[in-house]
Amino acid sequence: RGTEENPICTFKNSTVRNTVYDTILEATKKELNSAVLDYLEKHYEHNISAVVERLVYHSQEARDYSKVFVYALEAADKAYLRFAITDSIAHYNVCIDAYKTGEIKDSNVNINNIYLRLANAYRKNGDYDLSIKTFNMIIQMEHSPLLLAKAWHGIGKCCMEQGKFSVAIEDFENALAYLGCNVPEKPIEIMLSNTISKIKLMRGKRCYIKPGSKEFQIKEARVKILATLAKAYFLTANEKLYWAGITDYVQALQLADCDPSVTAIANFAAICSIKDKKEEAKKIYESADLSDRQLSVRSSAFSNFCLALNCLNTDKLQQAQALAFHSKSYYESSREPGELMNVNSTLGIIAYITCDLNKAYEITKALKSLSQQYHSAMTIGWAMSLMPFIKYLQGKTDAETAMTQIADGILFSECVQDHAYLTISYSNLSYISRMSGAYDDALIYAKKIFDEYAKAQVKMNIFIAPLEECVVSLLDIRKNGKVAKAVTGEINKLVSKALNILKKEADSSSLVKASYSRVLSAVAFSNGNTAEAEKECQNAIDILENSEYGMELLKTYAFAFNNKILDRESIMKKAAVLIEKGSVAADSLFKKA
Repeated sequence: RGTEENPICTFKNSTVRNTVYDTILEATKKELNSAVLDYLEKHYEHNISAVVERLVYHSQEARDYSKVFVYALEAADKAYLRFAITDSIAHYNVCIDAYKTGEIKDSNVNINNIYLRLANAYRKNGDYDLSIKTFNMIIQMEHSPLLLAKAWHGIGKCCMEQGKFSVAIEDFENALAYLGCNVPEKPIEIMLSNTISKIKLMRGKRCYIKPGSKEFQIKEARVKILATLAKAYFLTANEKLYWAGITDYVQALQLADCDPSVTAIANFAAICSIKDKKEEAKKIYESADLSDRQLSVRSSAFSNFCLALNCLNTDKLQQAQALAFHSKSYYESSREPGELMNVNSTLGIIAYITCDLNKAYEITKALKSLSQQYHSAMTIGWAMSLMPFIKYLQGKTDAETAMTQIADGILFSECVQDHAYLTISYSNLSYISRMSGAYDDALIYAKKIFDEYAKAQVKMNIFIAPLEECVVSLLDIRKNGKVAKAVTGEINKLVSKALNILKKEADSSSLVKASYSRVLSAVAFSNGNTAEAEKECQNAIDILENSEYGMELLKTYAFAFNNKILDRESIMKKAAVLIEKGSVAADSLFKKA
């Protein structure tokens, strides 16, 4: 084959090739493979990566273990970066086997660095037992604080991806201790550390550390661990969430463009957004700290997800959905289940609040399956609480079944103290109870909404809005339920507290603003002030009709219809579009006349 000047010799078929190859002497095999190896190295001198897998094979056949080590390591790293995780594991093991022959003369090689990469590959592949075993082996053999920190960080990631958040947090904090970063424990220590970080930010000095230096490597490792620790704090509603975010941000500003730096900055912006520091978040998103940096695909995916959370919290639902979909496409290919579950849960919530219930159910069902695969109690709780409520709204399940299934989801959310999402779950239970006339149950769930909101560290608009259901349920219970005077007094206090919170937060989001107007309408209606009730209800409708909150708009139409606050016929005409969009069973929201 080939040309006369450049001939290519091949066997007739693989059978002939294997027969010839199996019958020649081992010495001849080594010579032939060495010759092929020399040819490939010279011919692809400037593009070794293109044939590195072939080089691994021929160096193995030539018994040249020093080259096996070099090329297998390059092939493994190449496969890992392309998300071919199974291939990368195979190549890392070949590389380690080559090292064990004792023929590697390079004294600068630290085999634990390669074991570290192998352990991370096992983790990416979902082989958590093998991953933790490899990380522990590194801990037993290694003396370098940097590598020990990376090993503990890896073990923590394995635990977090399996839903073992408290163990993961201990591992991350242990990893930081190896790098000279001690986590504050007392509230006064946390406050002092946050103040110092804010002073550093106010000074505005940017002193980049030289990339590749030992100081840079330690700082980069610290930034990575703090970013992961912040996620674990978020998932457990830990009071140190803001501390982790701002500490990571300050450290990241000393690094030049790199993935950990961008991740830390985007992470802190997201934390500011969900901690009701929206102006601070906006400044970070618009600052040169983030906008002027060169983003890799991975950094872009993470920063887009953080931006999606900010858009969700500021009523820009279409933007939030588009950004989250961008992140999802990356995380699906990169085998990062934790990030993928968070993105899917965000997309599911967006689909639900825009009244696209079929899509919300489809996304949430896939989320449940993925969460069960990776043992994530938090996202299992989200999925198991939302799916039955969607089925209830669509008339596909009865109230009792829906409530039982939502309660099952709540057990998972309570395990990880996900107070923010529990406000939504208890809100759904409260709604079903009062619509079914089970006022004793509705009272329990309404109180739970308030209790969980008070405990929640995350103050996003979607977690504030459930206070509206808390108030409406309490007023409904006071009117229709058989409650003692002492309980009535307790109800009045809770209504007053919830009203004050909604009033305070009303300007932060059109969702919360509409919820506040609907609550004012309910209070006015309860007090017999029909004109005020009509005015506030219409105000809520006007706000929501100019937004993307389809589900909340449909609930407001139902509120107006059920209480005869606005003209029923015109309300049903408007509601018909959303009922069709969400495949909603009208009688799940609208009481029969």
